[in-house]
Amino acid sequence: MRKVLFISADQWRGECLSSLGHPCVRTPHLDSLARQGTTVLVTTHYLDEAERCDRVAIIHGGRMAALGTTAELKQGFADRPIIEVRSDQPVKAMAALDAWPGVEKTSLFGTAVHAVLRDHDATESAVASVLAAAGLPSVQVSRVSPSLEDVFLDVVDRLETAGAA
Repeated sequence: MRKVLFISADQWRGECLSSLGHPCVRTPHLDSLARQGTTVLVTTHYLDEAERCDRVAIIHGGRMAALGTTAELKQGFADRPIIEVRSDQPVKAMAALDAWPGVEKTSLFGTAVHAVLRDHDATESAVASVLAAAGLPSVQVSRVSPSLEDVFLDVVDRLETAGAA
């Protein structure tokens, strides 16, 4: 018989979890439970928490929009690198990058901007040049690995674009 543990994000972050078959489960023990054969199903809006899971389902509009391991989901960016820009003017940086044909889309991540590039061979220096021409000479530009936040935004964007068509 397979054991299943259902927890919510609030429970996951809590010190002690009350759950079916496990009267008190502390968060660090979830990996141990999974190794013992218990399926741990977590619901969360925090994608950094979902990074810890073996498989992730992205649900949007009440429907499953994507399902896979984090590595499988991130494969959607294999030919679309992500550049992170740190600037004291992130909104201006976004506007400059959105106007550049080499950028597919941008997203704000706190005070940083993630730019999904159309060309796998585009360089950080090309992005820095675009920003310098827009009056943002002192920015930090680096290529980053996609996060589940990037995946979620991409999935939702594609669904909404397909729905509008």
